[in-house]
Amino acid sequence: MYVTTHLEDRVNKILFANDLHSFETLNMLTVIKKFDLKVIESTHTFRAGKIIFLNKHATLTKQWEHIAHELSHILYDDGVQTMNKMYIDYREYQADLFAMYFTMPTHLLEQLPEFILNNTRYVASIFMVTEKFAQNRLNHFYNRLNKSERSFYK
Repeated sequence: MYVTTHLEDRVNKILFANDLHSFETLNMLTVIKKFDLKVIESTHTFRAGKIIFLNKHATLTKQWEHIAHELSHILYDDGVQTMNKMYIDYREYQADLFAMYFTMPTHLLEQLPEFILNNTRYVASIFMVTEKFAQNRLNHFYNRLNKSERSFYK
């Protein structure tokens, strides 16, 4: 039996509370509207409060990944920037994980047949993310599935 992680539970709570739980509703424009984000084109990606400065040279798929990453900071960071480098790196890692699970939630991956899950390029196109991003998320997904299958607590 598959047991969800704390991150998956948090992401699902956010997605379902904002009606973003389907392939049709989970996209960059809907997320921007639902979370009342302001997006400004820039030469780099960063944020200030709920304003996201998005790299205008990045692809749409990369921009979607950045929006999800910055949304994690908006939802979970306390805004304190006087942290040590190790903690900042940790928060960036957490935001990257959140972005992966937010843009490619487990409950939607579970709806896809295995032959589709084996085609990273196609999965990336379904979720509108880069292939590398999709491959990382699929690795997480399969590692969790394999861990669940080996669990003694079924």
